[in-house]
Amino acid sequence: MNTDPKASSQRPDLAQVAADPATNLEVLRTLAFEYPKLRSVIALNPSAYPGLLEWLGEFDDEALKAALKQREESGPVYPSASVAAPLAAGAESGASSQTPAQNVAEIADAGEEDSPQHSTKKGLIVAIVLLVIAIPLVFVAAKLLVGTPNAPESASSTATSAGAEATAIPSDTQASEEVTTAVELKYPAPGEAADLELISAPSGNILCKLADGSVACTVLQTQEGMRGGACEEGFVTVVATAEGVKRDCSLRVNAQGATKVDYGQFGKTADVACGSQYNGISCWNMKTGQGFAVSRQGWTTTDKGYLSEEQFPWVQ
Repeated sequence: MNTDPKASSQRPDLAQVAADPATNLEVLRTLAFEYPKLRSVIALNPSAYPGLLEWLGEFDDEALKAALKQREESGPVYPSASVAAPLAAGAESGASSQTPAQNVAEIADAGEEDSPQHSTKKGLIVAIVLLVIAIPLVFVAAKLLVGTPNAPESASSTATSAGAEATAIPSDTQASEEVTTAVELKYPAPGEAADLELISAPSGNILCKLADGSVACTVLQTQEGMRGGACEEGFVTVVATAEGVKRDCSLRVNAQGATKVDYGQFGKTADVACGSQYNGISCWNMKTGQGFAVSRQGWTTTDKGYLSEEQFPWVQ
């Protein structure tokens, strides 16, 4: 049962926004990242771009898979203005056997006409979502205003004012960089990913170090003739940056301080992330998609972000 008050109070309105082809792409991407139950709705939105659809396809969700399959077979769904209430109810309960695509089709057949009141409400919903995204920038602007005196009384107070502004500017820049980083994540980790810098597979045989811009994983014990090749001492370390992936036998990740990540769980730091699976660990750069998967049986590379274990060559 979902006990998140944000989901229960806002999702009916957000479901309408998720289905609307006119929704801003950044808002659409944010909804897909923050609200898993809306992903099947977004998959049918005509405005959903290939990168977002590809990311949605990585999730093991039956409703989402059905929506993506319908989109592939019959194209995106253009909802009528009356789609909000039934669509939101389906996204909230999660108990209906119908897919979001079916809800959209049924509502479109009903043929309800848009009313001025409904259009106004729809516009208000989009405005609220955009306002939520803009709150961090407003907060930074408020800090700058507080740090700047209204009327300097002397040369000393003028210097103090200039100093206060100079101190505030790095915070503003840092906030802008954080917002930019969030927007540029083309291959984001799931919302439940923990903030971790050093992780270990449940077996303890794979260790990964996550840093800003790069991630490295060491397999301590490998099978003879492993795919991709091991280092001379029997271990292997694979490193991914924003530009690409390589084997690095001069590097070995230390186990001290590592957090064990159970199968099906994720860890992330800055713009890199890793996911633990029964047949290995997959790590990638969330901006560029450059990444790899490692296990005792071998290692492989990707430029499409997270690799599920069904994609591991040694599993197929």
